[in-house]
Amino acid sequence: TGTYWYHSHQHSLEEVKRGLYGAFVVTAGPEETNALDLTLIAHRLPGASLLGASDIVEQAKVAPGTQVRLRLVNSDNTTRRFALAGTPFQVVAIDGGDLYRPAQLRNVSLAIAAGGRYDLSFTMPQAPVSLGLRGGRLGLALSPDGKAPLSEVDFGPSLDPADYGASHAGGVAPGARFARSFSMDIGRKLGFYAGGFRLGRQWTVNGRTYPRMPMLAVDRGELVKISFRNHSGADHPMHLHGHHMLVIARDGRPVRTPWLVDTLDLRPGDHYEVAFRAANPGLWMLHCHDLAHAAQGFMTHLVYSGVSTPFLVGDDTPNAPE
Repeated sequence: TGTYWYHSHQHSLEEVKRGLYGAFVVTAGPEETNALDLTLIAHRLPGASLLGASDIVEQAKVAPGTQVRLRLVNSDNTTRRFALAGTPFQVVAIDGGDLYRPAQLRNVSLAIAAGGRYDLSFTMPQAPVSLGLRGGRLGLALSPDGKAPLSEVDFGPSLDPADYGASHAGGVAPGARFARSFSMDIGRKLGFYAGGFRLGRQWTVNGRTYPRMPMLAVDRGELVKISFRNHSGADHPMHLHGHHMLVIARDGRPVRTPWLVDTLDLRPGDHYEVAFRAANPGLWMLHCHDLAHAAQGFMTHLVYSGVSTPFLVGDDTPNAPE
């Protein structure tokens, strides 16, 4: 269960920008009678910014006492910041993974990585509630009569998931033994793109450039750890297909509240450790979800032993899955 989205992965930088994307929500059962469940995708089309399907402030009528869930999706290539005014709220899920005993929040901003999702939950009060999106006059205004305008939203300090909610082990016990451990040191250096004639500063993993990026090979059932270090000077929302990663450490220290992600934002200088169970055999992309970076070769794969494909990519084929 959870909030997801889908999009084109063929020339994705251009095709997603032009609108080949949508929400994909999996629920546990029928909706509650007194509930409002809205999915809102923040997106930039050429020449227009959208929240959901609108390029203006949306208004909605919501009765006081209604349980509201807002599913926020960032389909852009950069981090987008949201904030909620008019009521305390909880972040109940990130990237489709439920959070453990999330606390009530006020006056914080939610920095959602490119490709990431946050689910917010609150009970509709008597007064209006506003959801704001930084960087434009976009938002959602909820009120008992449906006529309230978007109010001023305070974009306070960003919520830190590593210190939010109740402390727990998250399914990986301290001192757990990993069958595989990988390091992914992200950098940039002068080189040729894909072995061709385009000389420039290329994204690297462990000093190597596309298409010779190091791949992660696993066996089914293994407990796997990845250590990400960002030395590149740019943000990189690292997205692993087919799996959730449990964030277990930051800057060499265990986090107080491990949380599940499939897209982990690495800012310059960040060092994170994540863990996952290799329980979904396949050939899975692991790439930067800034699709401009992916188009420049910032991608690799998680591969399971014994799994192969007859499909080919490269200049000699019509397949360009960045």
